[in-house]
Amino acid sequence: MNADLEQLIADYLERKEAKEKLERDISDISEQILSRMAEGESAEIAPGQGVRIQRPSRKFDPAVAQQILTGEQWAAILVPVPNSQRAKDILPGALYEQCTRLSGQPTVRAI
Repeated sequence: MNADLEQLIADYLERKEAKEKLERDISDISEQILSRMAEGESAEIAPGQGVRIQRPSRKFDPAVAQQILTGEQWAAILVPVPNSQRAKDILPGALYEQCTRLSGQPTVRAI
């Protein structure tokens, strides 16, 4: 391995560690802000610079829906969809692989 590549790897690992620390710090600070502000509340430290407490988004929950909807309503919202895990379990490996496509780009991972 050449020195340039070694330096790139060292820089990558150093910045990755710094990023993880920053993410932990942001999470800790966010928790402190959440403990001091209410949902929907905003605070600015300068015009256009501040934070707003966003309420959690609502997500459809099939288990809850099945409990409260009538059988007819439940049946009306059901649609058959392919399931990748089921395809992987049932199809021969080579055929399953033919049904897939690459997603994204190669990435660097710390080991």
